Amino acid sequence: MEHSDVYSYIPDPEEFEEVGQREEASETDSDENNSLSSPSLSRQHPAWTWDCLTSEFAYRFQFQMLAGTPNLAYFSVGINSFLEKHKRTVGISDLIRPGFRHPAVTYVLDMGREQQEERKRLPYWDPEAYHPLGEEDGEEDEEAAKEKEDEEDEIWQEFEFLQISVMKDFFLIGPWMFDYRALKVLFGKVAPNIENLSLQGCYGFTVSEWVQSTSEHLHSLKSGFASIRFIPQLVAEAGLIKDKTKGRYGRFYKLTERPSSHSLRLPPQLSTKSAPKPKCTFARSFW
Repeated sequence: MEHSDVYSYIPDPEEFEEVGQREEASETDSDENNSLSSPSLSRQHPAWTWDCLTSEFAYRFQFQMLAGTPNLAYFSVGINSFLEKHKRTVGISDLIRPGFRHPAVTYVLDMGREQQEERKRLPYWDPEAYHPLGEEDGEEDEEAAKEKEDEEDEIWQEFEFLQISVMKDFFLIGPWMFDYRALKVLFGKVAPNIENLSLQGCYGFTVSEWVQSTSEHLHSLKSGFASIRFIPQLVAEAGLIKDKTKGRYGRFYKLTERPSSHSLRLPPQLSTKSAPKPKCTFARSFW
């Protein structure tokens, strides 16, 4: 299991556009002055090493790049930066196979963006801020929202997504925002054979959504880690109970019932650790 507290220097997001404009202008001047242009030997940015992406390369990473790496078994991308301005949002649109066409794609993606915008406005450190749409407005609204979500799920099940079935280790580090549907697609369609998982610093999903998405789709999962803030009520609602195990990252929790589809004998576990905010726990889940 990989846990990283490394922070990298990443230029201010606004600087990327300025650099891109300067490079385009430089290439244009070079083409005008030379009949045969050749790549410049000067390098303004650090070299890309595929073992693990950090700094600027991690921040500018696009999931659809994985379409060209079907045999990738180890994935680690960290965007923690000293400036703390670098946040990324991951939705279904980022996981669709490049070039795929479907009449309902635009509709589903628009719905996903609306949900992402709603959750972006919520304080990511507040566990009570994240709830299913309609939950606070009464049972009828909650039921209607659930029906709508089920209808949309039936539609995107027909989409074609990236497929990296050999991926065993998946580590995403830093303020990446995932919605629940993106988690289901990532675990159920893109990389269903993940054995070691870490979403350190990621947010946008609840304890229940984390537990449900991993237990339903990652049947070979050996260890999982997620930094989630929660209150005891949310832990109980997720179907977790305290476990006697104690480890480096605090107290563990486990599912009250082991998923019937899970291939491992041991039940999933969740450990907790104190957080700065009152009445809030920094949760790290282990399977």
